[in-house]
Amino acid sequence: MIIGTYGRAAYIMDDIRPLRAMAKNKSILNSTLKVFEAPTAYISINQAVPGTRFAADAIFNGENRPKAAMLTYLINTPEDKKQVEAIESKGKKRNKNKSVESEMTEPESEKEKVVYDSVKIEIYDAREKLIRTLTFKAPEDNCIQRTYWNMDEKGINWPSRKVPKANSLEPGGRKVIPGSYKAVLSDGDHRDSTSIKVVFDPRVTVAQSTHEAIYAERKKLENAIAKASKATHRLAESKSILEDYEKRMNAKNKETFKSLLEKTKAAKDSIEQLFIPFLGENNEGKQGIIGSKELSITNRFGAASRYLGSLLSKPGATEQRMYDQAVNKLDEHLIKIDAFYSGQWKEIRIALENADLSPFKDYDPLK
Repeated sequence: MIIGTYGRAAYIMDDIRPLRAMAKNKSILNSTLKVFEAPTAYISINQAVPGTRFAADAIFNGENRPKAAMLTYLINTPEDKKQVEAIESKGKKRNKNKSVESEMTEPESEKEKVVYDSVKIEIYDAREKLIRTLTFKAPEDNCIQRTYWNMDEKGINWPSRKVPKANSLEPGGRKVIPGSYKAVLSDGDHRDSTSIKVVFDPRVTVAQSTHEAIYAERKKLENAIAKASKATHRLAESKSILEDYEKRMNAKNKETFKSLLEKTKAAKDSIEQLFIPFLGENNEGKQGIIGSKELSITNRFGAASRYLGSLLSKPGATEQRMYDQAVNKLDEHLIKIDAFYSGQWKEIRIALENADLSPFKDYDPLK
């Protein structure tokens, strides 16, 4: 639908199914949560058009449809939920332990309390297997909302010098193959769902067996990357433990623990050396363009992933060779990490656990 204005503007709506559904059944407007029929989602192949590469702000470019499955839903937050939020917010500002019961009756138990603070989207494949979970803050306004699913499955955290946070969002992973999927949206105790048909770019002919072969190869690659991630996250956690002990020793008596502090620093240096094959040199805080002649394990996995992501045929010798090179490097350095934990780490752990780092101290009588 294209809506023109008396000025020189136009609104282009790429999916008017929600409007048609509401026109056909006006009671939908009173629904607490309603998910509308989703349009077909396309895994498209795009390329840059000839001409200006960087348009800046002087050239008009039309906005392309996102390369994702579009989900449109109506949300009407219950009024009692808004009242609870207002009372709780007011109570926090007063900073008092006043019960909400005086202003509004609370549920009899925690199990009966329904929270409407977030919207959750669960994606299921044709076998009813949960493959992706998306969570975001519930909209403040009661109206039609739109969100997108990138047609991906649950992914993994890549190798890093930091330990992933426990409450971090679920990472996206490999693209799904063409087929039928179901999106289930929930807000509080209300749920609704719609089916999503995912198809490949109709301008290009790719057999379903090819999609399945690429998917299987990406899954195999993802499993190897997960192993590398587990190694670096373990190193990051160990380094954090050593840093905590360093602070405690410095705070209590630096001179008393001088020898142990040196051993702790040596263990930290060993961990950093173990990081390098996975992530390269740590250039944090350095300026300028810094390169490395040696490909890190993460670089190798990234290259293999990009090759698979651009394939329109079944994986061949090139993709297998890239996978083998990355995994061989990974296995070589996993052996070194295991040797560190069975040797130097074991020794420093025993030494630190036996150190007198208790914060307790003896006090003389006051009288």
